[in-house]
Amino acid sequence: MVAAACLLTGFMTMGAMALVTTPPNGVRPLWTYWSGTIGDLLLPVIVYGFTQACAVLTPTGRPEVSAGSYVAAGIGATIGALSQAAWLLDPAPRLNWLLIAPHTFSFPGWYHAVYLIITSAYVAGVSWELLRRARLAMLASPDQVRAVLGGWGAMATLTAVGIFVLTVVADSLPSQGTSSSRATIAIVVSAPVALLALAAWRLRGAASALGRPLLLSLAVTAVGALILSITR
Repeated sequence: MVAAACLLTGFMTMGAMALVTTPPNGVRPLWTYWSGTIGDLLLPVIVYGFTQACAVLTPTGRPEVSAGSYVAAGIGATIGALSQAAWLLDPAPRLNWLLIAPHTFSFPGWYHAVYLIITSAYVAGVSWELLRRARLAMLASPDQVRAVLGGWGAMATLTAVGIFVLTVVADSLPSQGTSSSRATIAIVVSAPVALLALAAWRLRGAASALGRPLLLSLAVTAVGALILSITR
């Protein structure tokens, strides 16, 4: 349900807005952005993967969400808000159908900002909760934790994360000289790196089960980067 909501309120709503919105002359529409098309289609996969893993690893008798997950969600929302503030504060940004003039969001731009903040909050919160539940489950069923972290679901989720990061970076590189694009690249690259570091810290040896899914993700992302470089 959460993944379906992410798809409905994200790509489908933004796509509908793009069909009925005419951006100013010279401003790029949604369909010219990898992150707004392929990237937003992968977000529900990421949300599903983390949420499903949380459900599988729910400790018996302790299904409640921890306070730490709400704190993580707050941090995620703050980072998402800062990324959008960087867009608005940039005096010379690369304009698009969301940011139609310096310091000016279109209506879809404001909608996207709210969507991004909420999605950032959820992904951060569910990521922390997943690590917490995996650590608790290690005490009772370490084999189950390793199966979840090293299974096909983890491979699909991490691959979706890698391709999503690639699409955002690819769209931001042409305007990397602007402060908004530099902030976007820094945030989207550092977030998964920080998550992997947290996994290594909280799960200790069990985090090694992520090795195969991570290698697959990096390989697919590298192929995607090659394809993007050729098609540009």
